[in-house]
Amino acid sequence: MAYSDGNSRTVVLFQETTFATPPADWSASGTAFLCIEPSFEGAVQMAIENLNYRQRPFATREVVPSLRSGDGPTFGVHAHGRGGSSVAEGAQVTTDYQTTLMQNAWGGTRLGYRANIDAGSTATVINVAAGTGANFSAGDALFLCEASNSNRGRFSVIASIATDALTMKVACPFGSPVAADTGAAVIVAFVNSPALVNQADADNTTLSLIEFGEGAEDVRQVTGVKFDLTAIDGLGPGEAITLRFAGKFADHDNEGLTAPTGFTDPAGEAPIVTSTGSDTYFSIATYGTPAMSDATEVQSLAITPGVMSQVVPCLNGVNGRSGYTSGGFDDTVWEVTVDNDADWLNAWEAHTQYHVMMQFGSEAGVAVGLYFPRVELVEDPRRGISQDQASLTLKFRAMEDTAASALTGDRLEQYRSKILYLRSAPIA
Repeated sequence: MAYSDGNSRTVVLFQETTFATPPADWSASGTAFLCIEPSFEGAVQMAIENLNYRQRPFATREVVPSLRSGDGPTFGVHAHGRGGSSVAEGAQVTTDYQTTLMQNAWGGTRLGYRANIDAGSTATVINVAAGTGANFSAGDALFLCEASNSNRGRFSVIASIATDALTMKVACPFGSPVAADTGAAVIVAFVNSPALVNQADADNTTLSLIEFGEGAEDVRQVTGVKFDLTAIDGLGPGEAITLRFAGKFADHDNEGLTAPTGFTDPAGEAPIVTSTGSDTYFSIATYGTPAMSDATEVQSLAITPGVMSQVVPCLNGVNGRSGYTSGGFDDTVWEVTVDNDADWLNAWEAHTQYHVMMQFGSEAGVAVGLYFPRVELVEDPRRGISQDQASLTLKFRAMEDTAASALTGDRLEQYRSKILYLRSAPIA
């Protein structure tokens, strides 16, 4: 009998080029990453009863092995910026494991560029170096770093572009950037609706994962995996923000596998962002107004991403499935508790719409953000008591941006997306 430690694990992923087909060489093609509470317990083959009659009352028939597909794996990953080497001015940030996961879950990612900011910029129109405006598209983001404030940064999103002048959906929070300031590159994950509903779309990706421990036989592999981002945890003071993923798989194998080698430094160790308060921002403005206000005393926050997938059943597919499509079409909602203020009650009555930027961290390469281009209150604000003070719980629903745009394809989907997950890249 072979024994192995049940705690030491390594998890490796691979973006498939053919549905439910793992790489020929995991060591050469896989990416190891750190994750929280990985569970591959669903990777078991189902069985059905042999319902033929019995010749004797206790003479049961053997079970019949059935599908090797199912639900799983599940795990969490700490939210963090791109980290690693700094991105040079005018250069594009490179991909990483978290980009691969978000592409799988939401169908859309965009690797941004670092901007060299020119003189004459304002809070709402940012000038970049001549000829570099073509690097950007409406819906892209910048992480604007203020040189006079130790390069602490804030996220901003582009509304439109005229050559090398970027008009912003979200105004620069610290005023007009100067030439000494920097627009750090940002990786944007967005909801790509056409990709998610079409299993044949190249952006509707599937993954293979392999998990192994120290024991030679402690190896499990799942293929044809589609993940849902089911929750964003750790949105409290001093907590590490965690993205929770739950998957579905088309096939698995746990026999005759050999653990790949060479994964001594899995991705995701650092830099991990926390909700500390001093560099956590909740900014809001009425829809269409670039200049946002930082809300004070946000007491609690809970987000339900609401972008889910479902199996495309297929009799002659891989274990009864041929891919995945959008399912459920649940709302993207979030609740926030704030100080009691009659303005929110008036906003409910007036059906006022807003756009919201949430930012965690202020260092380029560490900070992450969530941008909601258009939201509405979906419930009459509920009065309560928090810390012996009157408070209101606000429930918002995210909606697609309906502003006119000449964009097409993936860039239009990014511009419209009801939620953007933003990750800053380092500048030094």
